[in-house]
Amino acid sequence: MTIKMTHREIDKAIRSAINNDSLSEDSFLIVDNDIITTRTYLDVMQEISNISQRMNWVKDYDKYIARKFEYPFAFLATPMAKNMKVLDAGCSIDPFAPFLSSKGQMVFGVDNFSSHDVSWDPDNGLFEGRYTGWRKVQVYTEHLRNTLNISVNYYNDDMASTKFSDKYFDRIFCISVLEHLPKYKVKIVFDEWRRILARDGLMILTLDYVTQGVQQFNIGETLEEVGFILQSKVSIFGTHNLHLGNTQSEFPHIVAAFVVKPHPNHHTRQFSKIYRRNRVVKFTIDQAYKRATQVAKRL
Repeated sequence: MTIKMTHREIDKAIRSAINNDSLSEDSFLIVDNDIITTRTYLDVMQEISNISQRMNWVKDYDKYIARKFEYPFAFLATPMAKNMKVLDAGCSIDPFAPFLSSKGQMVFGVDNFSSHDVSWDPDNGLFEGRYTGWRKVQVYTEHLRNTLNISVNYYNDDMASTKFSDKYFDRIFCISVLEHLPKYKVKIVFDEWRRILARDGLMILTLDYVTQGVQQFNIGETLEEVGFILQSKVSIFGTHNLHLGNTQSEFPHIVAAFVVKPHPNHHTRQFSKIYRRNRVVKFTIDQAYKRATQVAKRL
């Protein structure tokens, strides 16, 4: 059964979700969804859509209400100089990383591409192509370069244990990825991001919230534990036209978007260091979680 929500009811649900995540009401700002029709947001999305269409990827962003907020927010959230080294974590082959590259950034993308089985082809497009997984990314990268003169350095890697050197990036972007991670892995990922982010660098994150059910993790508490400091109020965008409790919907009901920086005196947890450096430990933990998930699905 789905429940239609008024704007006021959604605002109440947002406050409930954020308060449960250890962020006080003066830490967040509810953003009217008309923001996606402002000139600055429309201009960003038009450029992103142009890339998407030229690459035969997602052709119609009008159905991706959350992305119409998240991508412009992420790009506009902090000033960026040309040739900054930026990471799009959990990037898939969505057009945000190519868009950042088109703006003069040195862009890197990390994802577990072997799990991306949606077919794609430069000629046939999404769902109708013949390339999947890492091979799809390689073809996509070459097509980006040849068609649009855009360069993105993609890595088929785990966000929790990358091969980048310490303090490598000026910016890290993560668009609606954290809520999909296993609970045990969230703090490990944050610790890894602290390692590879410059001490004066910034992270721009968006996170899907649901207003029914249990949230995957406590973002306010997590930020404090892993040594990140909010740089401004959390922007809360509600997709007011959606039905609360509609588990079949591909859209989030609430998006939290925020900017954080690393605390200079925080030390990475020892467990995260072991996970990143010891392949046997990493494999054992990941496989144990995978088996537990499979067992839970059968029950």
